[in-house]
Amino acid sequence: MPELMLAEMRRYRGWALGLAFLNLAGLSYLCRMTDMAQPNIGLLVVIGGVFVVVGQLLGAWQMWGHSRPNAWMNLLHRPVPPQRLMLSLVGAAALLLVAVVLLPVALALPVASLSGGLVETWQLGLAVQAWLLAMAGYLAAAIALLAPGRWALLMLMSPFLLIADFLALPWLLLPMAGLVLWLLAALQRVFKPDLASMPRGWSTPVLLGLPMVLAVTVLMQIGSSLATQAAMAATGVHPQFERQPPAGSYEALQRLNPRARLAEALGQAEGRTVDAAQWKAWPAASLGPEFDRMPVRFQPGRRKSLSWGWAERGWRMEYSHAEQVYLAFDNNGRQVARLGRQGLLEPVGPVPEAQRFEQPLLPMGRWLADGAELLRPEPGGQRLQRVLLLPDAQDRFVALPEALGAAQESLLLSNRELLLVDKGGAPRWRLALAHGVRDLRNVEVIQQGDTWLVSIFEGRPLEPSRPWQTLLRVDTAGQVSQLLSRELKPSFADAYSWIYWMVSPLQHGLLVALDEALHRSQNGVEMAGLPLIPPLEIQRIGYSLLLLSALAGAWLARRRQLGLGAGLAWTLVCSLIGLPALLVAACLMRAGQLPAAQRQGLQAAHRMAA
Repeated sequence: MPELMLAEMRRYRGWALGLAFLNLAGLSYLCRMTDMAQPNIGLLVVIGGVFVVVGQLLGAWQMWGHSRPNAWMNLLHRPVPPQRLMLSLVGAAALLLVAVVLLPVALALPVASLSGGLVETWQLGLAVQAWLLAMAGYLAAAIALLAPGRWALLMLMSPFLLIADFLALPWLLLPMAGLVLWLLAALQRVFKPDLASMPRGWSTPVLLGLPMVLAVTVLMQIGSSLATQAAMAATGVHPQFERQPPAGSYEALQRLNPRARLAEALGQAEGRTVDAAQWKAWPAASLGPEFDRMPVRFQPGRRKSLSWGWAERGWRMEYSHAEQVYLAFDNNGRQVARLGRQGLLEPVGPVPEAQRFEQPLLPMGRWLADGAELLRPEPGGQRLQRVLLLPDAQDRFVALPEALGAAQESLLLSNRELLLVDKGGAPRWRLALAHGVRDLRNVEVIQQGDTWLVSIFEGRPLEPSRPWQTLLRVDTAGQVSQLLSRELKPSFADAYSWIYWMVSPLQHGLLVALDEALHRSQNGVEMAGLPLIPPLEIQRIGYSLLLLSALAGAWLARRRQLGLGAGLAWTLVCSLIGLPALLVAACLMRAGQLPAAQRQGLQAAHRMAA
């Protein structure tokens, strides 16, 4: 109904214009303060969360006004199908959010170019993503207001579950567009004359249940983790609050500084006490994994700036995702040249295929990482030259270089090895990481004359891992001798480390597999590590909870008098997903689905049994 849509837009036009102005002003301020042409992912998550809340406020206020008894009767008792009325309200909200969210984001992009950032047309996808986030928040709030029962408030969490997945365009838009369509279908089920009754049909539990299961799973995982830590802190057994952790434990070692950790390991290896204060004059360095994926073309968010400076020429280099080359800007912000894989190009003109970079380069100090290659600008030249090549094509650098000593040597860390290179990037020695870098916390290196002591400290205190420490000695010939290799006592027991898995084993495995698939598709680094399998006791607890959920789901289906098919379906879902599905089933199961005669017979049988 165009009339209803226009009436809704006129109703909120003042608020929409005010919020649009505030949004544009806030984004323009951020554009002047930071490089919004390649914004940090953390900042994008915060901005996206704000847009979700804006959509939720619009949906809650609009549906609250219409869902009052007299207003709802006046809205739906018209010779118009309820679906058309719903689409009119949703269409009005969509246009309002275009004015409040999409247009200010699109208009803020030119402002970002005034701060020196490189703005291209593909970045308009960020405006579409912001609008989709706001629409998902609007639909989730509308469902929460119209659905019978307070359990529908769980739908408010659904947009936040995807807010941090900043994939490369156009894949960035697909998950949120799918969620918007899913929530629109769910809203169609609850948009009906009788708001107090549960919608019928098999599609209702699917459309409402899946987002609710994901939300309940996240709440259970976070809640159980926080409750466990609070209980440990209250009883005085929290490992991170102990004044004197047990010797040889992960907690005791992580509180030491790198030199003290090396000294402790050497003392354990040689059976004596080593004073770290004696090593103050020796060069030392420490580094650990900083990023687990390389830059991707058309990815709006960044974890590290992709710009770098060509110091010899005084140029600032910006990657053009559209042309797949680097644009060179002088100190006045004027483009003076372009840089391809094989050398400099004219400022304008077609780019040969051989000159295109498949992905942006990762700046690493005075070097640039291109996959397994380490590059640098050729001195006095016009191209990038290779400095170092990692052994395997799948190898990637996972940390920025760390200087060691006064000889301008640097430590480099890849996902498979640790390297010490000279000023020119030539390796002095290479050290393979036997356990990979998935659980790697720190690598500490100290130079003792012509030898180096290397301590490899592994473990993730709040996640499943195998804490380990290895101490090695490397000589000038690159020969490695192992001084110590020991498994450390973990900070937390297995029951806490595997708590996410125990909440829903199958769902946890599926989500981890999906995350790994997305990680690989987005130029993720292969992060190998020691094999991790839930201990037998943890498996017993997890599968016992699944069995308990299945039995409770079957009992609940019988008590709510569901039919055989619906009861078996709910029981199967509870047996596969576990406690989150059981809680959602308790919210969504409707009593009285059986025919009246069969329901009366069951009630009579229950009375006779009592």
